[in-house]
Amino acid sequence: IHYSMGGIPTNTNGQVRSGSDGLVDGFFAAGESACVSVHGANRLGSNALLECVVYGRRTGATLAEYVKGRSLPPLNESSFLAEAERDRARLFEQPGECRIDTIRRKFQDCMTEYCGVYRTQELMSQGLEQLAELRSQLQTVRLDDRGQRWNTELTEAWELRNLMTVGSAIMTGALHRKESRGAHSREDYQGRDDANFLRHTLAYLQDDDAIELAYRPVVINRFEPKERKY
Repeated sequence: IHYSMGGIPTNTNGQVRSGSDGLVDGFFAAGESACVSVHGANRLGSNALLECVVYGRRTGATLAEYVKGRSLPPLNESSFLAEAERDRARLFEQPGECRIDTIRRKFQDCMTEYCGVYRTQELMSQGLEQLAELRSQLQTVRLDDRGQRWNTELTEAWELRNLMTVGSAIMTGALHRKESRGAHSREDYQGRDDANFLRHTLAYLQDDDAIELAYRPVVINRFEPKERKY
């Protein structure tokens, strides 16, 4: 509801990870979109500033060095513009009956009910089925605004599609993490399982909108992870 405990996986210099080991050349991320993962499974509001302030500065400095002496990469933007135009036209033309607000509220209710503070395998499995149904309803959404400029309804349609992708990644990752850790609390697996789950979850979006998971080991140096207690 506030933000996810994750984002684009990066190293401490803001370079985006391609997987558990490699990096994507020329791709950087920082701030709320990124996840250096210095907070583990617990990310309080004040801690979120660290991603922006500390690693934002490190990423900016790394990026400045990276572009020195480099020319802009060759890019033919026409194919990307054409793809975006086809997507926009498809949303304008489809004779749907569902409104964006209705589907968005159903999506929010789904995440709250099936992937809330306390979770179980049964709940999240049902939630993923409902998410798949809601995603299919996006194909029947109706836009009343056909304007070419400042079309907030079109923006909301695109944002809702992305929100559902993030929601699917969160719920799929939580379903396969059979333990409780930090803010991830499962009633069917109440203990922390370092032997099997002291690792970062990596989620990949497939062409069919399915979420594929992989994992990256947690590197422990000065500070050993401790249970969150008050």
